[in-house]
Amino acid sequence: MATASEPGIVGLNTVIRLLGVTGERVRQLVRDGWIPKAGKDRYPLVGSVQGYVRFLQDGERRATKSAAAHSLADARRREIEVKIAREERGLIDIDEHVDVVDSLVEMFVDGLGGLPAAASSDDRMRERLDRSCADLAGKLRDRSAKRLGELQETGWSGAGEGE
Repeated sequence: MATASEPGIVGLNTVIRLLGVTGERVRQLVRDGWIPKAGKDRYPLVGSVQGYVRFLQDGERRATKSAAAHSLADARRREIEVKIAREERGLIDIDEHVDVVDSLVEMFVDGLGGLPAAASSDDRMRERLDRSCADLAGKLRDRSAKRLGELQETGWSGAGEGE
């Protein structure tokens, strides 16, 4: 059996102070095989420090694996939430959205076409209004096409394209 005077062997109190843990924690680490024991309340100094470092490193590894599993669980939970929202009509299909926006843009542009004649009987004023309305209609169509292009860059390729 090792004695306190053996080189490299320390008592329980030294290990407690060195590692900054309680005596119960040291005994638990011994039971779990992290820290070797040299006798009753006697421990190899180097083995105690190395065992505690291995224990801490293993905890970090487990925490990293747990974080990855948690991230995957979050992604699955989000997928389920989206599916439920679609089923409850909290979300609409992107093709439906594009169709609605397209029909609103066309309805507005068609309305602009008749505005100059309805707004003025003066030919010069009608021409100015006609140019302004045509410019506005062109900008609206361009902006709509640009947003659709941006949407398609995200990976969406709707079945309703070009219809």
